[in-house]
Amino acid sequence: MTAVERLAGLWVRSVERWPVLATLGPFLPLLLLWWAVAAAEIFRKEPKRAANIVGNFFRGRGQKVSDEVYLRAMRRMDVTTSYRPELKKYLAEIAQVLLKQNRLTKMPDLDRALDERILKKVA
Repeated sequence: MTAVERLAGLWVRSVERWPVLATLGPFLPLLLLWWAVAAAEIFRKEPKRAANIVGNFFRGRGQKVSDEVYLRAMRRMDVTTSYRPELKKYLAEIAQVLLKQNRLTKMPDLDRALDERILKKVA
């Protein structure tokens, strides 16, 4: 089983356990996908393959963007396998917007959702 497959399974189990993750769904799978690509060190060693993985993810959702576009975008990214301090603030800001739009009923527990022990088990 590949790291990407393990992460996909983790995502499904996490959404079942913490339904609030489903409301943050538009960007969390992508975040996990970036993390998986970085964790597998594909990003640094094989950037074209990494762009293909990301491209396949989006093509599976109906988007038609070439791998070259993803490759150019990924070259500008700072990719690490751990959470950056800004992530929690970013997710909190998005959750506030979703609360105001009544798409969330309460603020998610980001400390619980961003538990790095889970990621260490998958890696």
